[in-house]
Amino acid sequence: LTAMERGRMSKWLNSDGISAGQSSYVLCDAPRFLRNARANPAVGLCSALRMLLRVEEKCAGQELESTLRKSVVNLHSLSEWAKDSGLESGDFMEVRLAVQCVDAQGDTRIINIE
Repeated sequence: LTAMERGRMSKWLNSDGISAGQSSYVLCDAPRFLRNARANPAVGLCSALRMLLRVEEKCAGQELESTLRKSVVNLHSLSEWAKDSGLESGDFMEVRLAVQCVDAQGDTRIINIE
C-alpha cells in the first residue's frame, strides 16, 4: 500500500468513537476475509487491504447519514468473494460493493457489505 493508503487504513482501524466526530468500527469476519484473500492467488493480501479501503469509503458515506457512532461491519459476503474470486468468477477488485445499513441495537449501526 502507498503511504496515503496506509495512513487511511490506520486512521480507520484505530478510530475509537470517543474522539469528536469519529465513529468506531467492528469488522466482523475480517480474519476470514484476510485469510481467504491471502490463500487465493487471484486476490492476495494487498488487494484485500485495498478492498477494505473501499469498504471504509462506503462506511464513511453511511456515517454522514446517521447520528450513530458505533458500527458493526459485516464482511461475510466479501470473505466469500475473496475465496471464490478468480478467472471464472471475475476480478476481485472489479466487484461493485453494495451496502445495507440497519440502525439496530440502540446506539449501534449494522452495516452489511455485499
